[in-house]
Amino acid sequence: MRFSLTALLRLALLVALGSTLVAIEVARLAPSGRHLRVPRKVGVVGLSGLAFDGVDESTRFVDAETGAVTRLLLPAGEHFDDAACSPWQDEKGVSHVIGRWRKDEGRDGSVVMVDFGLACFTYPQGEEVARIACDVLPQGGACWYPGTADRVLFASADGMLYHVSFDTQARAGDRPAGDEGTPTPIRWDVAPPGAGPVMIRHPSWPSAPGFEHTMIVSLRYLRPQPNDDGYTSAQLWWLRLNAKGTAIIAAGRLTLPDETVYDESASSVAATPSGLVVAYVASALHQLDRKLHVAPVRLDPVTGAPRADSRRAVVLADNCADTTPVFGPGGQRVCALLHPKRPGTSLNWFTVPRTWPARNARAVAHGQDGRSGHAG
Repeated sequence: MRFSLTALLRLALLVALGSTLVAIEVARLAPSGRHLRVPRKVGVVGLSGLAFDGVDESTRFVDAETGAVTRLLLPAGEHFDDAACSPWQDEKGVSHVIGRWRKDEGRDGSVVMVDFGLACFTYPQGEEVARIACDVLPQGGACWYPGTADRVLFASADGMLYHVSFDTQARAGDRPAGDEGTPTPIRWDVAPPGAGPVMIRHPSWPSAPGFEHTMIVSLRYLRPQPNDDGYTSAQLWWLRLNAKGTAIIAAGRLTLPDETVYDESASSVAATPSGLVVAYVASALHQLDRKLHVAPVRLDPVTGAPRADSRRAVVLADNCADTTPVFGPGGQRVCALLHPKRPGTSLNWFTVPRTWPARNARAVAHGQDGRSGHAG
């Protein structure tokens, strides 16, 4: 009996030791620093630093709930702009922001760019978690794919959209698999508009219902008329991607043609108590001043294609920067950056209309809800 008890104790000790060794090995093999990610509406929105007064080109981030403006501090000579916040956060409340990164060297007026690409940082901590080399300069903004993966698409200086996957939670030294870490162009599986290459900027992927595979961009295309070799003005278009998010399978103009509007850009879509609403900045023909527009959006009941009734749009503000409007919680307020490149550049909040004017009877409502703040 004593022998049997001793044997059982030894067996129990061996099992416990084996389990410990297995746990250690599993922990060693598993990527370090992984955190549970939870989808959430984007809490902060990046505003291009080029719109602000002064030489600091780094992105400012505005909190959609509080209106507070922050920025990430980088080493001397490094710049981070055209950044977008992830549609998720981990259990510690940490999100990621990704955008164009570049490094300059030199002094006394002879500063040159020596490196560029995409960089990803934690927010609000500002710790670098990924760096992605790019053959073409990212230019015109970026956005994250829906879900919780490390995957983004961005506009580039050649006018094309690129997508890239990466892993900010991989253990140091791990090699990316497949095409991860290599930006790849989004291909057109349908005929693009115009007679040649299109130029795309300001990609955004709304979290509103009906946009699971549909994004919004500001797009210019080459006019098809043989006597006109120029591009159109910028127009808001919707692009529907395939299930893998690698190709455009349908596309169309979001806004209605309007002779009073020349250039449309920097859009944001939100679900409000009165339905879907798009906010965007636009300028009139031969005018540099941009205005903040809001318009109702409807989804086609058969195709699901979105259409903004821009002829019923309400103009909320003049003298806006070419930056993304920011909706507050519930979509009842929206803010825009006013007085770009001037001392006193500020964010101003406006109430989103609950009713819309009759078609061709555009309303102008410059009333603010009293909240504004210096944004430099």
